[in-house]
Amino acid sequence: MTMSLNQQRHSGGRKDGWFDAFFRWALVAKDIAIPAPKEKNANAQDVLRLYWESLRKYPLSIALIFGGALVASAIGVITPLYYKDFFDLLAQGGVAGNAHALRNIVLIVLGLNFITFLGWRTTNFTNHYLVSQMIGDLRERAFAYLIDHSQRFFTGTFVGALVERVNRFASAYDRLSDKVIYNIIPVIINVTGVVFVLARERPILALVIILWAGTFMLCNYVFARWKLKYDIAGAWENSKTTGILADIITNQPTVDAHGSHSLEKTRYQRQVEKQMHMSRFRWQLGESMETIQSLLIILVEFAVFYIGIELWAKGQFSIGMFVLVQAYIIHLSGQLWSFSRIVRDVYESFADAKEMAEIMLTPHEITEATDAQTIDRAKGEIRFEHVSFGYLPEVSIKTGQAGKPEGIVNDFSATIKAGERVAIVGPSGAGKSTIVKLLFRFYDPTKGVIRIDGIPVEKLAITSLRQTLSLVP
Repeated sequence: MTMSLNQQRHSGGRKDGWFDAFFRWALVAKDIAIPAPKEKNANAQDVLRLYWESLRKYPLSIALIFGGALVASAIGVITPLYYKDFFDLLAQGGVAGNAHALRNIVLIVLGLNFITFLGWRTTNFTNHYLVSQMIGDLRERAFAYLIDHSQRFFTGTFVGALVERVNRFASAYDRLSDKVIYNIIPVIINVTGVVFVLARERPILALVIILWAGTFMLCNYVFARWKLKYDIAGAWENSKTTGILADIITNQPTVDAHGSHSLEKTRYQRQVEKQMHMSRFRWQLGESMETIQSLLIILVEFAVFYIGIELWAKGQFSIGMFVLVQAYIIHLSGQLWSFSRIVRDVYESFADAKEMAEIMLTPHEITEATDAQTIDRAKGEIRFEHVSFGYLPEVSIKTGQAGKPEGIVNDFSATIKAGERVAIVGPSGAGKSTIVKLLFRFYDPTKGVIRIDGIPVEKLAITSLRQTLSLVP
C-alpha cells in the first residue's frame, strides 16, 4: 500500500523537507508515492548479517579478494611518483646521462603494473567463484525459509512478488560486493595515499584534495541516504508490477471466464505507469547529483592549476609535480565520480534485499515443538475439542497490528472414530475447508485443541503429521 508524500505529512509518516519539495517541483513529480512507513522492517545491518552468515564459510576467498584489491589499489598511488621522476629527468636535459635512469624508471613502472595486473586477476577470478557460490547459497536459504511460512502468509502475498524478492535478495549481494571490492576499497586507498604523498610534497595541495574529496563524498553520502526512501519505493513498485503480471497470467482462465480482459489490461497499465514515473524520478535525481559533481571537478582542476602556477613561478613546482598532481586528479576524479553511483547503488542494493530480509526475519507462524512426537502407527481417532478459529484481517498501516479475527469456526467439537467415514456439510463459507486445514496445521486454532489418537496436533512433528494424513484438495 502506498501513500503520497503530501498524505504522509498528515498521517504520522515522515514529513517532507524542503529538499523533497524542491526536487519534486523541479522534476515535475509531485504525485510520486512511497510505501507507507512500517513500525518494524529490516535495516542494512539485518541484510549484512544475513549475507555474513553465508559469506563466513569462505575465509580463504575473502582473504584473496581483499588482499589483491588492496595491493593493486596501493600501487595505483605509487606508480605516478615514478612518472614524476621521469618527467623531471626529461626536463633537465642531458639525454645521454639520464637515459640509463629513465630506462630504470620504465622498468620499475613495468614491474609495478605487472603486480597490479596479478592483484586484480587474483581478485577477479576468486570473486567470480565466491559470487557464484554466494548467489546459489542465498537463493537456497531464502527459499528454504520462505517455503516454511504458513498458508496465511502465501495467500496474502503475490506469488510473482515473492519470486522477485528471492532473486533480488541474491542479485543484490552481487552488486554490493562489486561496489565494495572494485570501488569503495580503491577510493579509500587512493584518497588516503594521495593525501599522504602530497602532504609530504606540497601540503597546500593535500589540503585542496582533502577539502575536495571530503565535500564530494559527504554530498554523495547525504544525498544517497536522503534518496533511499525513493529507492525502496522503486523496489516496492517493481515487486508490485511483477506480482500483478504473475497474478493475471496465473489466473488467465478466470479472466477469460469473466470477460475481464479490458479491466486487467487497465490494471496492469496503471501499475506500469506508476513504476515508470518512479524510475524516471530516481534517474533524474541521480542526474541532478552528477551535475553538482561536474562542477566540483571543474573547480578542483582550476584550484590545483592556479596554485601550481603560483608555486612554479617561485621555483617550487616542477614539471614532474604538474604531471603527478594531474595524474592524481584524473585518477581520483574518475573514482570519486563513480563514488556517487557507488553510494547510490549500495543503498539501492539494500533496498532490493530488504524485502526478502524482512521475510527471513519474520518468525514462522506454524512452528514445531522441540519435543515433537512422530506418528509411528496411527489408529485414526480424531477429536475436535471446543475449537474456534478466525482469519486475521489485513495489518493496519499505522499500528502494524492486525485487527480482531473474523470468526469462521466457533466452539466446534466432534469425534471421528477410527474407521469412520464422515461428511461435513454446510453452505459456502461455513468453515468446512477450514476444519480440514486446522487438522493439517496449515493454521492453528485460536481456541481449543485438536487431537489425533489423543495427542494434540501441535505436539506432533509437522512432517510426520502431514505425511500420515492424505488430502485431495
